[in-house]
Amino acid sequence: TRSDQIDLNKYAGLNYRCKEIKDLIKEAQSELDGCRDAADEILMAGPDGPAYFQYRWGETFNDWNADAATELLDTKVEYLEKQLEGLEEEMLEMQEAMMPIRARLKAKFGDAVALDDDSNVEEEESGHVDEDGEE
Repeated sequence: TRSDQIDLNKYAGLNYRCKEIKDLIKEAQSELDGCRDAADEILMAGPDGPAYFQYRWGETFNDWNADAATELLDTKVEYLEKQLEGLEEEMLEMQEAMMPIRARLKAKFGDAVALDDDSNVEEEESGHVDEDGEE
């Protein structure tokens, strides 16, 4: 019916956004880890370390003294932590919005409806085989 199609489309849109958010979280986490590692390297270099450190700003590298580089990295870490928190909250909202739609569709169609989501991906990775003998 029309309402079922609307539910399917809404679920697919929410699921797509969840996948986008998951990718954004991975990117932000990777960048955060890099910033933390760089700040640790500056700290470990101590006063006997180099006078300047190179920091990539877009497509260019700039020389920064240790204090300025540390301050810049601390600001970037704080920004990325807030960004990650926001992305994780948005992911939870999307997943919460998906649950009742998924329940309605599964209650009405059972296994006849294939909903692409993280739980299906986990089953495929664990070697789950469907009734046609395919992974």
